[in-house]
Amino acid sequence: MGSVGSSSLRSHSLNAASCCSARNSQRLHVRVVRCQTQKQVDSNSSSSIAAGSRRPIEVSRSIAAARAAESSLPDGLFADPFAAQLLDGQQQQQQQQQHEELLDVIATRYIDESLQNAMAATNVNSIQSGDYRQVVIIGDGMDCRPFRLPWPPGTLLFLVAPPEVHEQAEALLAAAGQQDGQQQAHVMRGCLLRRVSMNMAAAAAGDADASSAGPADTAAAAAAAAAAAAAPGTVFSAQLAHAGFRADRLSVWALQGLHDQGLGKARLQAVLSEVADCAAFHSLLVGELPGPISKRDAENLLAEAGLLGAVFSHQQEGYGRWQQQDSLQENLKEGAEAAGDELAQRWLCTAQQLRLSLEQMGIYEDWATEFADADAGDDFIGNFS
Repeated sequence: MGSVGSSSLRSHSLNAASCCSARNSQRLHVRVVRCQTQKQVDSNSSSSIAAGSRRPIEVSRSIAAARAAESSLPDGLFADPFAAQLLDGQQQQQQQQQHEELLDVIATRYIDESLQNAMAATNVNSIQSGDYRQVVIIGDGMDCRPFRLPWPPGTLLFLVAPPEVHEQAEALLAAAGQQDGQQQAHVMRGCLLRRVSMNMAAAAAGDADASSAGPADTAAAAAAAAAAAAAPGTVFSAQLAHAGFRADRLSVWALQGLHDQGLGKARLQAVLSEVADCAAFHSLLVGELPGPISKRDAENLLAEAGLLGAVFSHQQEGYGRWQQQDSLQENLKEGAEAAGDELAQRWLCTAQQLRLSLEQMGIYEDWATEFADADAGDDFIGNFS
């Protein structure tokens, strides 16, 4: 079975304007209540996931440095020819500890594999090959996956990150591409990359100034900001929709680079809830949940967002790179929460959407009203099973 919001459903005209108005009003109310609840929880919380936060661009640079170092190894876990270009010729500094660099490398390899497996899937829960053609990467504007992974034709990629990181990444890659001997950064033929500027920490906190325009897209950003203002409590759904994202179609989501940006648990929950609201039935989520948090808290964050998945440590994945050294173990124990034997750290995750997105719920409600008026009986429900 394909996506619930299929083209055959959208091809019919809907005659339920009053129902749509009531539904939109209800969605608005739900998002306002969610936003108020998230703010209250966050204000009452005495701890943040990342107490000592860094600027997003600093986090992105450190991840790029880790990718560049790994790519220079003869047995590297991945090849990223563009990571070194993002360092702007600067010498790689020891700006992160050894275990932090290792976490970035393992997370990068894990997400690479997960994305490629999803895009190449031939039969996942009765979904045929070719349906995962929307990829949303959240957190790191210097993420080079749009350029270095072999995306199938027709893939639409969305990179969600703070505007300063987008601007820096675009400038550095463009400058490097003009130099002799440097590989040019461009997406695969038949694919499209849309950069979506958003400050995740401020957006999840309900900051009206969270969205920002790129240097050549001020009009589009202004329209997206207006759309976001019309939907209080949203994190990035309005900006994604303006960039062409379809919440009634399957998508794959990847999280990386959200650590060390001061995201409290309530704000991270808002991000995950927004993913669940936008992700169509059977969409996938992979990535890294920022820490330090316990495994139980990480599992609860996914569950509370309505995503069915699993959480595991970087050490479990390993790829043969994890070394059982006392220094690494001591570093991992720093900042651990008093939660039994669980360590507070960053966690890898994989999850699947098992409910309808808000857009699909709207399609269902519209058709339910229309079919009820037509007295179509129980056959209608089978179309959404």
